[in-house]
Amino acid sequence: MGRSPSWATSMNGSARQAASTSNWSSRFSCGGWLSGPGFPASTAGRPPRNAKRSPGNGPPPGIIPAPGLFWSEASRSSRRFHGAVSIEVAAAVDTLAEIGARLTKWADAETNLQRSLHLKEKIFGKRSEEAARTLLTSAIVHANSCKLQRHGAKFESLRKAVTAFASGLDIIEERFGPDSLEVQKALEAMISAYLDCGEFWKAEPLLKRLLEICERTYGDDAAALLWILAELATGYARERVEDAEPVLERGFAVLRTFLDAGKPIFRRSILDMAGNRKVLYGGSQKGVLETLVQASETFRDNLRKRWGA
Repeated sequence: MGRSPSWATSMNGSARQAASTSNWSSRFSCGGWLSGPGFPASTAGRPPRNAKRSPGNGPPPGIIPAPGLFWSEASRSSRRFHGAVSIEVAAAVDTLAEIGARLTKWADAETNLQRSLHLKEKIFGKRSEEAARTLLTSAIVHANSCKLQRHGAKFESLRKAVTAFASGLDIIEERFGPDSLEVQKALEAMISAYLDCGEFWKAEPLLKRLLEICERTYGDDAAALLWILAELATGYARERVEDAEPVLERGFAVLRTFLDAGKPIFRRSILDMAGNRKVLYGGSQKGVLETLVQASETFRDNLRKRWGA
């Protein structure tokens, strides 16, 4: 994750620059909250070094305002300067949503994403790529927000995630095609969000759909299938052991074909084409080989429990 799709190719000038601040794939997919433009971690919210303070305006000297307060004022200033419905205001609201998500203030993030969606629909249209990005971002935020929620609230957050993702994906499919790279990116981002919050059964239909797309696009034994098969095998080994074995067998078969190739290219996902041994072996993030082996061990353990062995 964390790669930036070229969503803004249909725009130009300041529109492209402003709309790029809502890039859901690079900034709102699991763990990618830290790359907000104009918001470096070391200086966020600080006044200029030699700034003079007008009476009654801003914090006392030496007091650094909270990032949300800083960007709330920026949003108000943008509205005064550019008007209530403008690309610049939408960009400021997107930044507020990102800050809320970075601080795990999910309610604030969700509120600002709703504002952003309203603005994008007015500026670009309800079936625009920009509106779709905001819907997809909202889906990921809803999924992330359910991690520490109780059952009732978690169910509602997941319901919102499913609804927002379906709406956003429908627009992306309409604009780019059902098997397009943009659809693959959207599926990959949402899958990761669901898996990060322990919702395998929400991720499973998306994994199966992405697997079908990759089979048609790259072939039945392509490396792009490996991480999808590994995630399916892991989930089935834990949750539905009878479905795990064929997926494990296929995963290891694809891996063997891949390693037997004259010049193997290791890739963790559809977009990463570079050779990388970490794909196969562990590190800060588990590799495909490690994931498949652990899924195989979980499968055998659960099979033994089922048969009382």
